[in-house]
Amino acid sequence: MTTSSITVKPKPVDVKQMKVAASDHLHHLAFDNSLLANIISTGKNGRIIKANMAACKLLGYSKKELLTKARKDIFRVSESNHIEMLKKRTAEGHAKADVKMIKRNGRQVPCEVTSVIFVGDHGIETSITTIVDVCQTALKKKDKEIRRLDAEIRLKTSQFADAVSEARDQERSELGKELHDNINQLLSVSKLFLEMGRNEGPNKEMYLNRSSEYTMNAIEEIRKLTRGMISNVIKDVGLCEAIDTMIRDTMEIHPVKIFFTHDNLIERRLNDKFRLTLFRIIQEQLNNILKHAWASVVNIGLSQNKKSTILYISDNGIGFDTAKKTNGIGIRNIKTRARGYKGNTTFTTEPGKGCVLTISFPFFASSIESRQAVLL
Repeated sequence: MTTSSITVKPKPVDVKQMKVAASDHLHHLAFDNSLLANIISTGKNGRIIKANMAACKLLGYSKKELLTKARKDIFRVSESNHIEMLKKRTAEGHAKADVKMIKRNGRQVPCEVTSVIFVGDHGIETSITTIVDVCQTALKKKDKEIRRLDAEIRLKTSQFADAVSEARDQERSELGKELHDNINQLLSVSKLFLEMGRNEGPNKEMYLNRSSEYTMNAIEEIRKLTRGMISNVIKDVGLCEAIDTMIRDTMEIHPVKIFFTHDNLIERRLNDKFRLTLFRIIQEQLNNILKHAWASVVNIGLSQNKKSTILYISDNGIGFDTAKKTNGIGIRNIKTRARGYKGNTTFTTEPGKGCVLTISFPFFASSIESRQAVLL
């Protein structure tokens, strides 16, 4: 009597499909849980195909009712601002405008809307629109409320640092790192600005606008991930401008002074992936400083000579004992990214004497001519 065995080969894992599914899931989470009103409509007839609870609350509809409506039911489509917004959105892919929204009870509410076109399922052109009710910003601000808002900003400083660190245990793949270092931070900052904007104060409208911008940036980054792309923000505005913007945003919500010095022509000599890596390292170290160092001054420097590109970040915070604390996730992320370009990473610090991070990259690994460096 003979016996035979059948070997069943496991089905290969489609990594690309897993990345797309993960990004799509995060996209829906960001949309559904946003405290800002968001709707998704078809580009052809403007039919509303998705809305979050914030949009239902703003417009006075149940979700079931709102999904039977179209853009013409909630916008004054003949309004010149609305027409111009659609023209600009068609030409540039995104647009922002002040328009009148029509609520379920017929009341017209002035709102600021930001709308972005993207290609949805089955190749159908759709648009996502974020709506901010600006009526509340017309209220008088009292001195007591201003002081309360200032106190809340200080309180939210630590909460923001905690929110950024919540994703430290994300998987170590390229997708996981991109989500941790970029999209999670954008959503955390958006939430922080929104919470500050919900209180009466002289900067309420500005905080709400910034929250809307960060939310749309996060959505745009997720959309790029689903198409297998990395963020092209560095290509769009340049490394130094992106760092300056990050510094300004950080100083708006944290009691810290940050200074940035760099060689004027350095960007011309660095390849795109390396510039993004530098931005991520600076982003990571700033998060470490804000969370742990209690620093009041931070200096960032970027320079280059014939042999190397040098990044240093110093702070006047509480420092730490390198013999006890060198394996934190933030420090490991920095070292891992630096190793991708053969960088030599040094932390010079001791308790009570601040910290200096210095990374020296060999010029051949970071130059515009190098096409073999891998972004980790």
